[in-house]
Amino acid sequence: FHWFEDGLAEHVWTNLGPSGSFLNAWSTVTNLPFVAFSNRGTVFHELYRNALLFHLWRDKRDYYLDISGRAAKYFDSEDPFLKLERAYHLLISAPPNGRALYHDLVVEFQDIGVFSAWHTLNQHGLEHVRYGRLDQQSAGLVWEAAGQFSSIHGKNQEAIDRLKTAQSFYNQVDDREGLIRVLYSKAAYQSLIGQAEGSATDLQAAYDLALKIGNSLYAGHVMYRIAELTNFGGDPGTAYDQYKKSFEWFETTGDYAMQARNLEFMAETNPSKDIKDRKRLYQEAIPLFEQGWARY
Repeated sequence: FHWFEDGLAEHVWTNLGPSGSFLNAWSTVTNLPFVAFSNRGTVFHELYRNALLFHLWRDKRDYYLDISGRAAKYFDSEDPFLKLERAYHLLISAPPNGRALYHDLVVEFQDIGVFSAWHTLNQHGLEHVRYGRLDQQSAGLVWEAAGQFSSIHGKNQEAIDRLKTAQSFYNQVDDREGLIRVLYSKAAYQSLIGQAEGSATDLQAAYDLALKIGNSLYAGHVMYRIAELTNFGGDPGTAYDQYKKSFEWFETTGDYAMQARNLEFMAETNPSKDIKDRKRLYQEAIPLFEQGWARY
């Protein structure tokens, strides 16, 4: 726990007996020298908190998981601040649910630009990783989100290093979707710092994995990035074929906006010298752009 309030403490420690027993025990706790008070409630000194959690995880893990599960139920709320705490507890008490919420929160905070909340979420997740409380898949997700956060703040090499760590965890459990996401993101950050060769290698690996799991959406996005890299590298003819392949993948997913984007770049990289061919591709893109944007 990062903080307590009376309601949370009572909800978690229901095994302490009648209400009076709990209140007496809680009064004793709040008067201990390593306890302080904040605007959120009661907080423990970080050194004491870490030592206590280490002891519980090592010697009383079932009890630790039980109280984390209770806390997760207590924090079941639409309040973003409370969602942070819920994700923290679910990551160890119910990992599949914790990963789903953690991922959703990263997307939400990134979309609306609440980077302070995203930072707090990262710190919560990395705390679990640091003390070995997470399974490999959950640890991979935490490092993946941390890498994305680093890139948002212009720390692309740090982002790459964090994504490599995520990749190592995903490899241990053969999480292919996680690996595709990490390779895709790592390729983008490598291209930003002039590592085009590494970017191309990662994109090809991601594309191969997308084919293996039969995911058209991933295949379309990765092939689009491969085409961009090829085009920027000065080979528009090959890029045209790659944009066309990406377009075909997005035809199967019904993503009109990405179909239109591929047609736009197919027009720009079209090896034909006939201006009518390029004009036709632009004209085909227009209604697809309109249909794509109409969804938002």
